[in-house]
Amino acid sequence: MPFTIFSTKSHSYLYDRPENKVVEIDKEMYDALKGKQGNEIRQAAISKMQAKGLCMDNSIETIEHPFTKDIELHLNGRMEQVALQVTQNCNLRCEYCVYSGKYNNRTHSNRRMDLSVALSAVDFLMEHSYLSDRVVIGFYGGEPLLEIELIHKVVEYVKAKYSTKAVRFAITTNATLLTEEVAEYFDQNHFIVMVSLDGPKDLHNKHRCFIDGHGSFDLVIRNLENIQKNHPDLYATMSTNTVLSPDIDFKSVEDFLIKDNIIGKLNSKVSLLSDTGLDEKIKFDEKTAAYQQAGEVAQMLGMIGEVEVPEQYLIMGDYQTTLKETYDGLTIGNYKVKSAAPSGPCIVGTSRSFCDVNGRLFPCEKVNESKEMCIGNIFEGFDIEAVRRILNIAQTTEAECKKCWAFPFCTACVAASLGGNGLSRKKRLSKCANIRHAAQERLRNVMILQEYGYDFNQYDIQKGE
Repeated sequence: MPFTIFSTKSHSYLYDRPENKVVEIDKEMYDALKGKQGNEIRQAAISKMQAKGLCMDNSIETIEHPFTKDIELHLNGRMEQVALQVTQNCNLRCEYCVYSGKYNNRTHSNRRMDLSVALSAVDFLMEHSYLSDRVVIGFYGGEPLLEIELIHKVVEYVKAKYSTKAVRFAITTNATLLTEEVAEYFDQNHFIVMVSLDGPKDLHNKHRCFIDGHGSFDLVIRNLENIQKNHPDLYATMSTNTVLSPDIDFKSVEDFLIKDNIIGKLNSKVSLLSDTGLDEKIKFDEKTAAYQQAGEVAQMLGMIGEVEVPEQYLIMGDYQTTLKETYDGLTIGNYKVKSAAPSGPCIVGTSRSFCDVNGRLFPCEKVNESKEMCIGNIFEGFDIEAVRRILNIAQTTEAECKKCWAFPFCTACVAASLGGNGLSRKKRLSKCANIRHAAQERLRNVMILQEYGYDFNQYDIQKGE
């Protein structure tokens, strides 16, 4: 019976997956369903709810993504983005980098993308995006600025051959090679620039060092200071991404990202170090969770107009949008179907394809470049069966997924299933408890906001979008 119960300070609720709705229950029913009075009373309570059409047995018989049969239609015309791995090399040797050798299948190398491969990837994107209003071409590494000449040629090619298509260029860089000349070029071509920066000097240099071991912080800041001074329009659109590892103090990072004269005016985000491609879990202390929860609470208070949300409470994510999406998920109808899939996977191949130096295609840059993750190549096209297999990664945990109440709120894509030796059912299942906890917290917070009179239908207006 896929349901869960939760409570706020003054109300008790039941979320029923088959009906896909939250209903208020009284305290007596809540205690009974929680099992406080024994299993017999709990079963009687379930029977009482079943008489109302709730807490029914699972109806899903098979796990299958709804786009499985017609995925070719999406792949043929709805591609939105391709990230080009222009190099597997880097001038830094960050300890936690996916190419550090600690992760499955990836290491630094001198392999680089030939111009012919890059231009073929552009053509492939354009041929498969005729139904998309706009597309993004990203440059990825390694450190992509090692191949700035290749980037120039790709941009020139796009402008010459696809001048009528709305195209944006994006790059994620360590900024050590972000010279005045490069900044000028990015400014002129309206690049979306994300800089990898891990906090103040002592923390940044702890992990983000050059090959000879000395830190990269001073050079990064000098380059960003130049952009702030000479390219204010580009600077205003730039963002930073900070990877928070367990040995880094979040408060020091937060203070730096908010208060620094150069970095403080950029759109900064913090992401926790991922365990994708590792067998072991990466554990963070309670302080990190507390900071994250404080940000969520502050954003909720902002939604009901109680406070002006301070900037530091946004750097660990846009929780307002997350809650809006949770609310919207309750409005799409019931799950009384025989075939469905958890909500985690994207539309593989369309949302954010990754093209390696050889032209092979992968779901995104988060997964490794192993054969089991490959979904085709830009010369022969998508491997439809591989796309379908990855789209339906939840079939590896079918028995557990079919009975899980958090099915509509799952966030586990194929990356969540990658362990040290490739795809792992065990790794995927290890995520489930945290996913259910987070989903229940989101449902609880949606109901708290509604108790305070918040109207989710006014979200776009209140966000100023």
